[in-house]
Formats: sequence, structure tokens, C-alpha cells
Amino acid sequence: MKTHLIYRDTFWRSFVIVLIAISLSMICIALPSLIEAIGSEIIQKNLLMDYIIGLVWAIVLGISILFWPVPSKDKNSLLLIWLVRIL
Repeated sequence: MKTHLIYRDTFWRSFVIVLIAISLSMICIALPSLIEAIGSEIIQKNLLMDYIIGLVWAIVLGISILFWPVPSKDKNSLLLIWLVRIL
């Protein structure tokens, strides 16, 4: 009975991971055209590359939160706030 629950939990975790992966891939496909459409009034040679550079910096800064000298419980909150800020 206990192993049945473990398999069911594993199935749902795997399902959620696959669902998130599919969602992210769909967003990645639509994102470049959305960025160019929203930023059509911004005078920039390569708007998409500027967006990617900003996103990479945001990810690097988010990862750096893990190494900050703050308590672990605060790091989780800071990471969540940073994730919301990036989006």
C-alpha cells in the first residue's frame, strides 16, 4: 500500500515537471515575437539581444542570492521576490 502511494506521488511530480517544461517551451517559442511587438517603439538595433542580456543578468543576480550572508529562510523569500521581479 505504501509503495502505491510513492508511485502515485512520483507520477504527479513527474507530470507537473513535464507540464512546466511544455509551458516553458511554448513561452520560449512565442517570446521573441512578443518582445519585438511590445518594443516596436523602442529605437534599438537589436532589441531581442538586449532583452536576453538583461535576462541573463537577472538570472546571475538571482543565483548570487544563494551565496549572500543572510539566513536561509530569508534566501527563499528573496528568491521568490526576485523571481516575481524578473517576470
